[in-house]
Amino acid sequence: MVRKIGPLWSTSCFPFESANGDLLKLFHGTQFVDIQIINAVYVFQMLPSLSNITTGSPRANHLIDLLLRKKHSKHSAFYLCGKGYEKHISNDEIEMILKESGLPGCRFKFHSRAKIRGIIYHSLDYTRTQCRNSYTVKFKNNKGLIDYGFVCWFVECFTEYTTDRDSTFACISIFCKKRKNLFNIHHNGIEAEAWIQEKFLNLTLPNFKFVENSAIKCIVPIQNILDLCLFIDTGKFTVVYEEPNHYEVNL
Repeated sequence: MVRKIGPLWSTSCFPFESANGDLLKLFHGTQFVDIQIINAVYVFQMLPSLSNITTGSPRANHLIDLLLRKKHSKHSAFYLCGKGYEKHISNDEIEMILKESGLPGCRFKFHSRAKIRGIIYHSLDYTRTQCRNSYTVKFKNNKGLIDYGFVCWFVECFTEYTTDRDSTFACISIFCKKRKNLFNIHHNGIEAEAWIQEKFLNLTLPNFKFVENSAIKCIVPIQNILDLCLFIDTGKFTVVYEEPNHYEVNL
């Protein structure tokens, strides 16, 4: 079983822990706990249907949205935060923006933060946060492939006649992916017999990506940013870590 699905220490148990937390919220007494849970689950299953037929009361709609954990954004799933500012960028960066936007002669307004699918993303231009890294991202590059990098800044392109929100982009400094031997990292400085190394399950951790900084930048539509990642620099190697899930609930 370990060879088939991997060792326990590399497996996320957050979904199961989160489900246990949700179960605790479905009953409020010590008697007939199973019946209470069944009734609560039935209510939650019927809430979407109830929301479709309840249109006359704003208070009722607001309550249903709270129960369904719906969050309404200001404009759409992708929008820029804060007041825009001017910024001096290189000619190469200007050419990349014009190529991606398809708006020759457009003007630029830069931003240091953006809200994407309910998550706040910072950039290297955002200087008010020093200790937290909220600008390491997983994104889809212009070839449709998955890459990782730092968000340098966000930019909105507009003309006198165009204010299309599809003309919002992010400048990302791309990481170079590296292949490293997980056994050698885990057993650094420890001599091991050859058969131990051969039987190390050829283990790969899909959430961990070994990377190095590079000077390569790209411009991508803001909707191509897929997720926020954790950046770890040990001094000996650098890792980008993808969050295993987005379902854990703090009890």
